[in-house]
Amino acid sequence: MWTQNVIHYLRAFPVTDTPVTGEESVFGALRSQLQRMEPLRLIWWLLVLVITASTFARFTEDSSWLVHSLLVIAGSGGCAWVWFLSRLLFRSKADITAGAIVLVPVVMGVEAAAHLISPLSGGIVGAETARVVTNASSFICITAIAFTFSEPLQGLANIRSTNERRFRLAFVTCVSLLVVLTILWVAGAATDSFAAQWRTHILTVCGVFALVGSRLAVEYRLKHPLSGKKAAPTTATPIKDDSMELAKRIQEALNDDALLTTPNLKVAEFAERINEQEYKVTRCLTGQLQYRNFNQFLNHHRVERAKRLLVAPNHAHQSISTIAFDCGYNSIGPFNRAFKELTGFTPKAYRDSQSRSASV
Repeated sequence: MWTQNVIHYLRAFPVTDTPVTGEESVFGALRSQLQRMEPLRLIWWLLVLVITASTFARFTEDSSWLVHSLLVIAGSGGCAWVWFLSRLLFRSKADITAGAIVLVPVVMGVEAAAHLISPLSGGIVGAETARVVTNASSFICITAIAFTFSEPLQGLANIRSTNERRFRLAFVTCVSLLVVLTILWVAGAATDSFAAQWRTHILTVCGVFALVGSRLAVEYRLKHPLSGKKAAPTTATPIKDDSMELAKRIQEALNDDALLTTPNLKVAEFAERINEQEYKVTRCLTGQLQYRNFNQFLNHHRVERAKRLLVAPNHAHQSISTIAFDCGYNSIGPFNRAFKELTGFTPKAYRDSQSRSASV
């Protein structure tokens, strides 16, 4: 799991069965919480921290230097965090490398230095150093914004899902609006202009808008995750070959446990996940793959997953209902019916029979 790149240093501290108290127990609970947290939500909360700190920094410019400096440091790298969030939204987790993760704190350091060095610069060397660092910070921010736009637009023409295309275009529109307000309008505004006089309030409203919009984007992606499969190229191949290729893509799609266990998964949503038209998916399921319908196809793969979990030693402590929920069922009744229809056993009877066979 790629999030281990972020918190790998936490693993240097061993976890034992020995009871711990105080700071050790707090640290262990924090590490456990970070490991369980959905990466998209983790990055969003970090973005909340950055925007909140930068907002307070604007309101504390006349306060103590230490307080203001700490807020500036914590609020740096906003552009990088937005880019990283967009990368998570529009790429598979396998594309999130350690290099991309390390890049964010580097950007934070450069931006923080640009804010903190300028007031302290003195003499020719100090002034030139401050100018170089400030220009570097501006260049990095512009680059991060450009990459933020590139993430949702990459491969947009090949995406067949209407909802996915609309989501990406809506994301680009919102980011464009923020860029227009914060960079093209407010940044560098004349001292006596409306933008300069209301700068703090405008940037605060933009920050709130960014947090609300990004949260909506995160929730949408969690409900509609990327399948990790690229759209098949449009080529003039025989119909039979197309059908076989689609059948392979359909089967491979359910190797993704997140898709397989999505509650209330419908054929229309499944077709969107693999960037294919619904009627083609249905035709392939009932033709090439010989299933009665999409539900039978889905139940077959979910029951196969349930069979593995029921006999796995590390899942022996889990109840039947827990395994049912883990396989994408909302209640135990449909799970029992589907399981018995496909295996001839109830889940409990199947588990008991496998346990007796293993003990003989």
